[in-house]
Amino acid sequence: MAYGVQQNITARELETAATNAVDLIADLEAKVAELEAEVENLSGEVASIEEDNRLLEDDLDKAKNK
Repeated sequence: MAYGVQQNITARELETAATNAVDLIADLEAKVAELEAEVENLSGEVASIEEDNRLLEDDLDKAKNK
């Protein structure tokens, strides 16, 4: 009898662990999607800043050559 009870407890523990793992994976996938969106946003900002920098360098070169 005790062996069967222990098996039931172990099965419940495994089920709980599996459920927790599934929930954790879902949370991590959501976080990865969030971070990917942030990377995309920051990449756009970097590209914009690089373009602004290039334009400022062009203006500086023009001012030096006058």
